[in-house]
Amino acid sequence: MVLKSPVKSFKSHVSNLVSQDSIHHLILGNLLSVGVEKVESRLQSQRLLLGIDEAGRGCIIGPLVMAGIVATEEAIKKLATLGVTDSKKLTDEQRRELYDSVISLSTKHVIVEIPPKEIDDAVNGKDGLNLNWLESKTTAKIINELQPTKAIIDCPSTNILAYTNHLKQQLNNAPE
Repeated sequence: MVLKSPVKSFKSHVSNLVSQDSIHHLILGNLLSVGVEKVESRLQSQRLLLGIDEAGRGCIIGPLVMAGIVATEEAIKKLATLGVTDSKKLTDEQRRELYDSVISLSTKHVIVEIPPKEIDDAVNGKDGLNLNWLESKTTAKIINELQPTKAIIDCPSTNILAYTNHLKQQLNNAPE
C-alpha cells in the first residue's frame, strides 16, 4: 500500500483515474462492456492496482464522495496514452470524454457517498472519529471490497504514520 502526503505533489495517473469533477459520473457508467467473468479469468495472473480519490471533504457543499478504481498495469498504461492524467490538468470536456475509457479499462470500481450528517458527526468526534479517520474507514471499506494487489492512496493527513496505522487496523487483507 502506498500512501502519499497531501503536502507533496501526487501525480500518479493511477490515483487520478477518478477526477474530482467526474467522480459522480461513475455511478452512470457500465463496469465492463465485455463481461466480468471473461475479464476476471484473464486477469487472475495480472497485478490489480487500486487508485482511490475523494471529492467534497466539507459538508457545506454536500456529501463526501470517495471512489476506487481497479485496473491492470496494462490498462493503466493504455489510459496514460489516451491522456488520463491529473484531473486538474484536464478540462471538464476532456474529463467527460475520458470517462468511458476509464470505466471500460477498469476491472471494477466502487463509489461511497458519505452524507453531511456523518461528516458532521466525525468532525464533532462522535465514536472517536475525526474527518481523517472517517476517510480512513471508508478507504478500508473500498480496499476490502475491491481486493487489489496494490493500493495507491492520497493520504489526507500530514501524519502519514498515524493514518497508515489506522487504515491497516481496518483491512481484511492488506495490499502492497
